[in-house]
This record gives sequence, structure tokens and C-alpha cells, in this order.
Amino acid sequence: MTRAGEQDLDPAALTLAEALQAAPPRPTLVWGGPLAPLADSAPDWGPARLFTTDLLAARAVQAPAELGVLPSPGDEPRLAALMPRSKEELAVILDVARARLGPGDQLWLAGHQRDGIKSAAKLLEAALGPVDVAHLKRHCRVLVATRGEGERAPEPTLDALEARFEADTPFGRLTCVTLPGTFAHGRLDAGTARLLPVLREFGKAKRILDLGAGCGVIGASYLLRRPDARVDLLDVSAPACESARRTLAANGFTAEVAPNAKVHLAAPEDLPAQPFYDLIVTNPPFHQGRDEDRTLFQAFAAAAAKRLARGGAFVAVANRHLAYGPVLEAAFRKHDVLFEDGSYRVWRAHH
Repeated sequence: MTRAGEQDLDPAALTLAEALQAAPPRPTLVWGGPLAPLADSAPDWGPARLFTTDLLAARAVQAPAELGVLPSPGDEPRLAALMPRSKEELAVILDVARARLGPGDQLWLAGHQRDGIKSAAKLLEAALGPVDVAHLKRHCRVLVATRGEGERAPEPTLDALEARFEADTPFGRLTCVTLPGTFAHGRLDAGTARLLPVLREFGKAKRILDLGAGCGVIGASYLLRRPDARVDLLDVSAPACESARRTLAANGFTAEVAPNAKVHLAAPEDLPAQPFYDLIVTNPPFHQGRDEDRTLFQAFAAAAAKRLARGGAFVAVANRHLAYGPVLEAAFRKHDVLFEDGSYRVWRAHH
């Protein structure tokens, strides 16, 4: 029987929920925002502890949810997760499982066929031990890896997980630091690469807001020119915010050098009504899983419109096929395109 809240799960998550309900109850670390409804469904398959890297997912459940980059230490004998978007994120889950699970403990991983869940079996077996298929339904499968004998691996650390790269910005070369789960982990996103040169004409801005900051490359680039500028970097992703903090530190922007640079694990609606910003910049995501979701840009534009100073500008880069003109027209008095090529547009809007 489907429980309250579980009807909203994606197919892989619902398949995982069914498999867990058919298994003997065990305390379980439930990993990932898409599985958040499981924490509210009072499962009879064992007490559940929810961990997520996403602020909005943590807020969407009534049960206590841990928000962070890595789950805090625990002794649950079972870890349940969905197939993540990247190999790096899967590697983190496997690293935690190898450190936490003892002989006979299990990692349950569910995913859709199109997401490569079938091929993940070899990775689970190499990392933990024998793998069985617990459930097949909705073009999804649930893999169960049982930990074999042997010593546990050391706990993964953020220092070991981070990746670094260099980015050329309008104001100099920037060292960027990313953690798995951060947008464009380990590389400069193509949209941001188009946006950065356009920002030269906004070099006099003193109060900057980077919405959906990721690893902070946009906001941090301003500090190369004006370490005294007020730069607020905001994201709902815990890995992104930790990456942005590490980017600031890697470039010497300590509290003493850049006292007005702040990283906020928050949503746009959490921003106070003031201060007003001279420049609000964003490279907003537009995917929810495999589906396009343009509502986030609408939220960003609405938040920017309320917090933009007179004479200030809201600057956004987006894939060219995304028709954001009507959204900007509804939120601002004027808007235009500062740059476009075959793939991207950089929009400017102001009052």
C-alpha cells in the first residue's frame, strides 16, 4: 500500500519504498532530498534518519532532517539512496558506506534504467560486496549491496573530495573550489564563461548579490577588484555553499581581507528586504532531475526586483532556447540582451 506522501515520489523512489516495506525492519540512513517523503511516512521498515544536501528538501518534511555536505556519524546498518546525477556523487555515497557499514550491513540503491542503475552494480560490488536485485518495477531497479568481511574504510573528508580549477574573470584569475553535488563540479560552466566577460561594464558595483552562487566564481571575481565590496553569495545547496566558502579562502578572501563577503545557505525569499544591491547576478539552474523547471528563474527575478537599487541591474545567463523575456518584463520596467551566441543569452533587467 502506498502511504501518505509517497504518491509524490519519483518512480525510482517509490520503487525503493516498496522494496524497503517488503524487507525486515532495520534502522536506516535515508540519503537524498527526493527521498524526503519517506521520512514523513512513518515507515514500518525501521526508524529512518534523513540526510539531504538541499535546503528546500529539508524544509519540505515534518520529520527532523540533517542538512549538510556529508551525514554526521551514525551506526545505522542500512543506507538507502537514489542513483545520483554524477559519478562523483555516487563515489561519495560509496565512500560513506565503506566507512560506516560493517559485515552484513547493506546499501540499497535505486534508480531508473536510463540513469545507469544496472551498470552501478559492478561499482557497488567492488566497493562493498555481493549485489542482489531487490525489486524491479516502473523501469527501475533496487540494488542491495551487502558488506563483506574486512576493515572499514576511513571516513571521507571534504579536503579529499574537493576539486580545484582556475577561471579567468574580468578582474583577474580566480582559483575555484568545488565539492561533489555542486553545479558544474570541477569545471567552469559554459554559461558562466559567457557571463563573466559581460560583467566588465558593472565593475563599479559596490553591493553585489550572487543568486544560486554555486562555487562562487561570479561573486568572488568581484572581490579580486574590490575586496571591500559587499558580496552576498546565496545557494540552497550545502555543497555549493561550502564550495563558495572554500573558493573565497583559496583566493585569500578572509574575514579580515574581505569583511563584507558572506555565503548564505538560504532561498531567495529568505533575503531581507534591505540592503538594496547595485548588481544582482545569476546563472540559474533550469532542470529538476531530467525535466525542465523554469519556476526557479521566476523566483530569482521576483526576489531581484524587490532588492535592486535605483540604477542597479539584474544580469542573468540562460540557455538560448529559454524564453525568459516575458518573466523579466513582468518583474522589471526594462530588459535587453547584452550577449548571445548559438547556445546562450545574457539578459539585463532594471527598473
